[in-house]
Amino acid sequence: MLDSLASRWERDGFPTVLVRARDLGQDDFLVSLRNLLALKSSVNPTDLASRGTAEGKPLLMVVDGLDEHPKPGDLMADLIGFCREAGDARRVKALLSYRDDHRGGWDAVSAEDRPLFYEVKKSKEEFLSIESGPDHAGKPPAFGLESLSPQEVAKCWKAFAQYKQVKNGKSFKRFKTTFNYADVEDRNRNLALMLRKPLLLRLFLEVYQGQSCPRSLTRDGVFGRYFEFLAERTRDEGAFLLNFARLCLEHGQNKIDLDLLHRDDRTREAMRGYVGA
Repeated sequence: MLDSLASRWERDGFPTVLVRARDLGQDDFLVSLRNLLALKSSVNPTDLASRGTAEGKPLLMVVDGLDEHPKPGDLMADLIGFCREAGDARRVKALLSYRDDHRGGWDAVSAEDRPLFYEVKKSKEEFLSIESGPDHAGKPPAFGLESLSPQEVAKCWKAFAQYKQVKNGKSFKRFKTTFNYADVEDRNRNLALMLRKPLLLRLFLEVYQGQSCPRSLTRDGVFGRYFEFLAERTRDEGAFLLNFARLCLEHGQNKIDLDLLHRDDRTREAMRGYVGA
């Protein structure tokens, strides 16, 4: 979500910096930023903000996953200090993402500093716009990513079905099935509710690409098909899934960060092949 927004804003001419909170060290935010972006030690917030000043566009500082940082409260305080040094809200704006159960220290942000952050918009369409909106004093500048409505799922399903990909010189529709969302609702209401999350909808359509609706649709069945699909895609007799399970055990988690899969020697090549497929 945020990388798509950042790319869009950058195309619109806004100087944009997108960083993931977990990639930032526990040092001062500016020091971590310099290290991450390989900037000279002399670069300061004013230097970064000055990139867009001539065009009258603020520097957009986008921090993804504030709750994933070891000390999110300290990071929030450092980020505010960075924005203050860079200038007022006309020179720099900050946009954060964090889980619903983690406000990232927003309650401690003073009313004076809150204009440094993007405020709540009335709709998704307005949120995509950079233009300033009304001030919502006292409220965190949050835009909740809720589950899709049945109507939105149907539209996403249709949009996915139109997506074309070229492979070996041939064009094919990677997510097109011969059935629709209404068919899933008729087969399994609980599974249809699960597909209201965009990433799960994408997974489902990729697994059943070019197929008709199975008579029996279950959650376990869908994920079982997905594991088979991955094993076929990686062409390694399930080695990728085995290494994935090893990483889960090593880290004591039932989920693994996507970046780790790209970095680890055991899964790197498979991930490259999957993304390019």
